[in-house]
Amino acid sequence: MNLTYREQLILVNIRQGLSERKSFRKLVSYAGAVRMPEWIDAGWTCWVHDNGTRYMDVGNYHYAAVFTRAWPTVVERHNLSNNETVGDLIEALLGWYFVRTELRGHRLTDFCDDTIAMLEQACVAQWALYAFFAVD
Repeated sequence: MNLTYREQLILVNIRQGLSERKSFRKLVSYAGAVRMPEWIDAGWTCWVHDNGTRYMDVGNYHYAAVFTRAWPTVVERHNLSNNETVGDLIEALLGWYFVRTELRGHRLTDFCDDTIAMLEQACVAQWALYAFFAVD
C-alpha cells in the first residue's frame, strides 16, 4: 500500500462520510460511469454532464464481466472472485479518467483516450446484451 498520501485519503474519506479504511480506488470509483452512445435511448441515461455527455453506471456485475474478459490472468492470479471488487477496478479507471479529463480539464494521451473508449464500449455491449437479450 502506498502510505505517502494515506493521511490525506483518510481526511477525504471522513469529509465524505466514508470509512477511514476506504481506498483511493473505491473513492474514485464513485465517479466512474460509461459515456452512453447516441443509439441508446436517452431514458437509459443516469445523468448528463454540463457539456451534454450522457453517462450511465452499468453496475459492478457488468464491469466485472468486462474486466474478467479483458484481463483473465489478473483475475486468476489474484484470486478475484467478488464482482463488487472486480467491478470497482473498471469503475475506478473510468472515474479517474472522468475526474482528470472532465472535471480538471487535463488532456491525456490518445492511447489513454482510446483505451477508455474501448472499455466503455465493452461495458455498454455487455450491459446491452444482458439487458435486452439476457445473454451473459
